[in-house]
Amino acid sequence: KQPDELYAQIPLLQEGLATFGIPSIFLDGFEADDLIGTIAMRAVREGWQVMVVTGDRDALQLIGPHVSVLTFKKGVTDTLTYDEAELQKEYGLTPEQFVEYKAMRGDPSDNIPGIKGIGEKGAKDLLQRFGTLKQIFAAAHDDKSDLTPSTRAKILAGEDGIDATLALVRIHLQAPIDWKPEKQSLVVGTEARAFFTRMGFKTLAKEGERKESPREETE
Repeated sequence: KQPDELYAQIPLLQEGLATFGIPSIFLDGFEADDLIGTIAMRAVREGWQVMVVTGDRDALQLIGPHVSVLTFKKGVTDTLTYDEAELQKEYGLTPEQFVEYKAMRGDPSDNIPGIKGIGEKGAKDLLQRFGTLKQIFAAAHDDKSDLTPSTRAKILAGEDGIDATLALVRIHLQAPIDWKPEKQSLVVGTEARAFFTRMGFKTLAKEGERKESPREETE
């Protein structure tokens, strides 16, 4: 559970987005990542090129021939766009390997335990050597593999809980939402300016008054 102050802001955010003509999609029992993943895959099936904009690198598992991820390095102006080549360059992993990498190393911020004693470097090295988590566990069970005794022990100790961890890490791509890809217009008009004024965004309100933005089709 997050602080109540966060939940109180959500209706205001949805209202603000609506003034621009941007829909807000939510579904009880599903994380935002699941909805983003579902939307991305539906759009791809309809022939769209998709760019996911997020500060959460869990979305890197969605990367594919028609899906890229723009994430933030610092603030909202210093960004990096990931495709399969950029993911390979930075992590040395494929999108599917990135899921298993996250499951192995864990993430305390998401209460994902990972495999105790296997950190970021260890998870990447193992996946680069063996290819998949299944093959890593097979090597751990093989006394003749070149895994060190300590690494083998850590991997085997984490085997029982790994399926549950993978289920937590993997983004759901078939959330039951009523949505289909279509062209929409982003509008900064009277409603948006009124919202800026009511929220105390004085600079944005003045900018909107000085020059109303033309309609711009977004995909």
